Amino acid sequence: MQLHLGRNGKATGAATFSNLKLEKVDDVTAFIPMETVRWAGKGFRYEMGGWTFLHIEGAPCARGRQHGRLMADEIVRYITKLGIQKNNADPARGWADQRQMADALLFRKKTWSSWRR
Repeated sequence: MQLHLGRNGKATGAATFSNLKLEKVDDVTAFIPMETVRWAGKGFRYEMGGWTFLHIEGAPCARGRQHGRLMADEIVRYITKLGIQKNNADPARGWADQRQMADALLFRKKTWSSWRR
């Protein structure tokens, strides 16, 4: 069963379930096709039905490391697409521009108008 609530905060209303039982699963091997599982520490990923499922756990640093190792290919593809979207003629420059904007807005807390100059 998959349950998605909120859809980025736009959902309203109530959900009601009858005859629903949640049980702790100590051994996921009964539910996950083990031939598709990749591990990184306590984290793992697997694919089923065209979807990639990712589980990470632990302290923030450990979770970040697990996420990076398990989703490395997807992260590279996403960065490549962001660079192309920003500057189709020079994707490397486009990605550099995206990084500069993130640095200015998120880390240095500059305003959008001061970053654009």
